[in-house]
Amino acid sequence: METRATHAEQHYVPEFLLKAWHSEKDNKLVQYKWVPQKLDIQHYSAKAVAKERHLYSTTLPTGERDTRIEKDYLGPEIDNKAAPVLQRILTGGVETLDDEQREIWVRFLVAQMVRVPSMIQHFAEFAKRELAKGIDAIVRQPGRSKFRSYAEEHAPHAGANTAVEMLEDVIESDRLCGALLNTSWHALRLRWSKVDLLIGDRPLLQVGPMAENFLIVLPITPRVLFCAASQEGTLKKMKSSDHTGVAKTLNKDSAMKASKYVYATDVSQTAVVERYLPNRLTTKVV
Repeated sequence: METRATHAEQHYVPEFLLKAWHSEKDNKLVQYKWVPQKLDIQHYSAKAVAKERHLYSTTLPTGERDTRIEKDYLGPEIDNKAAPVLQRILTGGVETLDDEQREIWVRFLVAQMVRVPSMIQHFAEFAKRELAKGIDAIVRQPGRSKFRSYAEEHAPHAGANTAVEMLEDVIESDRLCGALLNTSWHALRLRWSKVDLLIGDRPLLQVGPMAENFLIVLPITPRVLFCAASQEGTLKKMKSSDHTGVAKTLNKDSAMKASKYVYATDVSQTAVVERYLPNRLTTKVV
């Protein structure tokens, strides 16, 4: 059973971010994905892409879908609060953000790490393994041999539900948020780049583990790259780098790390996407 509640269509890359890739020609962006035999290229509005139905919904015992995580948290607390901060970064730079705005932006960055479908699947598999261990331990106890069938009947969606229910705790994590708050920030404007930035369906790119020296980048327009580095020297190196070289390197990484989709303002970088976007439909014939 599926609820008729609102907020069933749930964006993992928010519309307010992707709208920057709309072209002036048709007010749409370009979406790339592999289909059998070819790279498919379509033009869509940001509202129509980077979303899945009930990605963050839990399933009630009745079979109905509960959209509260999207409706009450990811929408109002993460995306709606981050949208004006993004505009502040673009108009005034990261230096103009106050403490509250920095905290809002950090939560948005962490959300972009963990809300993508591949991470939700990872959380679900982890939760199912841990629940299975707990059930196994109970079943081994005297007189509890029927507990497994009871759990399967009364809590069949426990693993998947746990995966989305843990999102808020992960996004609000002091460890993750604290690590990003203590980094140096910069909005790198690639004024002299010969190519625009691409953005993938896993838009946040990270180099190095957060426990050590790391760099996190997020394309926020086709010409602006948000950067957070644990060492100031990393930002200085990026600021002095050739703009076209930075854009080309990031575009390669955006395509390589995408799960399924890459977005662009036009089709000028089709060759890059075709070369680096993983074709997960390809199977080897033995």
